[in-house]
Amino acid sequence: MADQSQYDVNFFRPKSEAAKANTRLISILVIIWAVAVFGFQFLLIGIGKPTVEKTLVEFRELWPQVQSAPSEPELKAFSRVLLTTLGKNATIKEGDRVLMQEALAVTVYLLNPEEDTAEAAADKIGLGENGFDPLLRDQLLFHYKSGSKNYNGLSALPESMEKYLIHNRSFLTDTTFMGFPLHYFYTAQFLLILFIVLCLVYAKAVDKMNKRLGIEEE
Repeated sequence: MADQSQYDVNFFRPKSEAAKANTRLISILVIIWAVAVFGFQFLLIGIGKPTVEKTLVEFRELWPQVQSAPSEPELKAFSRVLLTTLGKNATIKEGDRVLMQEALAVTVYLLNPEEDTAEAAADKIGLGENGFDPLLRDQLLFHYKSGSKNYNGLSALPESMEKYLIHNRSFLTDTTFMGFPLHYFYTAQFLLILFIVLCLVYAKAVDKMNKRLGIEEE
């Protein structure tokens, strides 16, 4: 009959050989998991370089123009820039969102002052049914608020745009694997697989340990 002390399961103060072996095993697996999860994130931060999105390049080119005497093509392009950025709904802070919505309201008004509505603006901008246009149309209908008639008071807009259009990039974010960006696949898929593998390793190792210590029969 096995020694009852072998069933000691106090993780922080293990006394029996079985408890000590179990604690070592769990600690090793937790370290592997922590390195895989947090080590990868630190690696992303360490090797990433700030990279400007194409949308921000367009904004920087258009912003001085739309503040003076913008042409219709410039206003259309500017509205697309704003709608593309507003599409990052989950990450945009309320104050920045308000600035972008006000800039969008001005742009819509300047495009079509006779009919200051989102529906009319969508047609004026030329948002069709192909590519990202349906998504941009949805953003316009969601974020449009009639109001401002000029860009005065929106001097903080460039700073707000830069918050969401400059990102750290590296070969880990630019490389694709199985159709996904490598960093996304690693975080969303590989880490789940790793967790399941670690659970299987733990179960197998505990089974062998119990048999070795005589807690379970062969």
